[in-house]
Amino acid sequence: MQRDAQSPRGTRRHKVRADRRGFVQACGRRCVVTNAILLDSRDNVATCTSPAQAGDTIKILGGDEIPCVEDIPAWHKVALKKIARGEKIFKYGEIIGEASSDIDCGAWVSHENIFSVPRDYDAELL
Repeated sequence: MQRDAQSPRGTRRHKVRADRRGFVQACGRRCVVTNAILLDSRDNVATCTSPAQAGDTIKILGGDEIPCVEDIPAWHKVALKKIARGEKIFKYGEIIGEASSDIDCGAWVSHENIFSVPRDYDAELL
């Protein structure tokens, strides 16, 4: 395989192809395509690693799948379950905010439907 002129010396670019069943072929290996990462088992949101469109199935690393109900940009949060107004939002196993409105499973979680909650970080230090 040829080294691409844009690639750093000593690296090669590989062609990556995805099939209809959600597998990708790269470097001679067949891997499952995921487009969201769950960082902690307590989290009620995951991070999309690629853009998702309404109607897509979001495949979360680890095997779970949820239907996407609205367009979500890459590296933004998606709700893993229905989140009620006032419910805490967990990411990294930590509270990152509170829902300012009801959020459907598979919906984009952004500054428009969550707000920050005050925390006493000094009290959390060990």
